[in-house]
Amino acid sequence: MSLPPLVLHPAFNITRISHVVLTCRDLDASCRFYCDVLGLVLTERDSDVAYLRGLEEACHHSLVLRKSAHAPVCQAIGFRVLTEADLDIAQEYFARRNIQNRWQDAPCQGRTLRLIDGSGSLIELCTTMGTQPRLMQRFDKFHGGSPQRLDHVQVAAADIQAACDFYAALGFRLTEYTAKDGTDELWGVWLQRKGNPHDIVFSKGAVRGFITSRTQCPKCAILFMHVMSRRAWDVPADWSEARAGTASATRCSSISAIQMATGSSCSTPTIKQSIRKILLSAGT
Repeated sequence: MSLPPLVLHPAFNITRISHVVLTCRDLDASCRFYCDVLGLVLTERDSDVAYLRGLEEACHHSLVLRKSAHAPVCQAIGFRVLTEADLDIAQEYFARRNIQNRWQDAPCQGRTLRLIDGSGSLIELCTTMGTQPRLMQRFDKFHGGSPQRLDHVQVAAADIQAACDFYAALGFRLTEYTAKDGTDELWGVWLQRKGNPHDIVFSKGAVRGFITSRTQCPKCAILFMHVMSRRAWDVPADWSEARAGTASATRCSSISAIQMATGSSCSTPTIKQSIRKILLSAGT
């Protein structure tokens, strides 16, 4: 096992996880699930795409749902960089290392750079995004799980060492890791930029991962389960013990599964709790 060195002064400055883009076959059903059951806010939508955000988020979106005739996948994972100059430096950085990248026209975002990371996942980097009013004190808008913001993503990857090395070189700090029993082979890594335990997690696997948001209290996970049962969604759901605490797990219309967790380990004090982990494809 080779743990990467700490890079205090990376070539450019990634500040945090920003957004996730998912595809779905039925956009109407997916919007009903994410808005009416989970409780995300619909910023805007048309017949092909919907933009959603958490209650305390001022950014235009943290979740994008795109209609597709194909099997649902995670189309991109987005990170925010500090300045426009960082974007240009990032493009030069990846080009010098022969890492596939291109400028992408992404609606409702500023200049966006797309690239393939060390796990083979499609990543977006952007500096700016349109803003919307924060709704964290609009209690009439709270329903379902009432997610406040996107917290982190988890990706299943075949080569954890390659993924870890890739992000460590960009200034991500390794906060925790696991190895396969009796070996030095990395099984999972937790990496952060914004000062909490992790912005992105990689675990051993081939096609799936998680997204996690945060809510104001553990009761929201219980409320989510009540809403699921009241709305008679024909999906399996149960409670289990998870790394992020007691969790509820279910399936939804646009992706494979959802896990709502009531707590998580923290390296900095927080009053918020983990709320949901959404099982999605890590493919592009």
